[in-house]
Amino acid sequence: TGCFGPKGRGIVSELGLEGEVAVKLHTFGKALACNGAVLLCSPLIREYLINYARPLIYTTFMSYPALAAIRASYQYLEEGKTEILAADLKMLIDALHSRLLALQERLDFGSEAVQDEECARPGELLRVSRDCPQSPIFSVLSAEPKSLAAYCQ
Repeated sequence: TGCFGPKGRGIVSELGLEGEVAVKLHTFGKALACNGAVLLCSPLIREYLINYARPLIYTTFMSYPALAAIRASYQYLEEGKTEILAADLKMLIDALHSRLLALQERLDFGSEAVQDEECARPGELLRVSRDCPQSPIFSVLSAEPKSLAAYCQ
């Protein structure tokens, strides 16, 4: 919610799959700077969840300031005021991914690390997918997270 699709309607809308997906989850964290979520589904699925998924339902009512923040965020989305921000986020994702790939190559080919059983081989220090992730949240895998953190600093 907020970062993908026209007016932040989500990845399902971005891919044009609205009629193909029965249940859509819109979260209010990160992109909307709020908390909570809403599940969009048919009345039949809603009744099923109410009857059989009680432990998953958060029962505390949201505060009025939280609801006002969500409403204001959705107004910004609907008016298109966040599209520039979403484009900037995608640019930052691309830039971070490029830098991580460059760091991975430096570690793979330019490392002067001592090669013994105690130290991971340079190619194992950092693994990043060659394809740029579509999500602003993606994993960076490392056999030596402390060594990688020290190197990055």
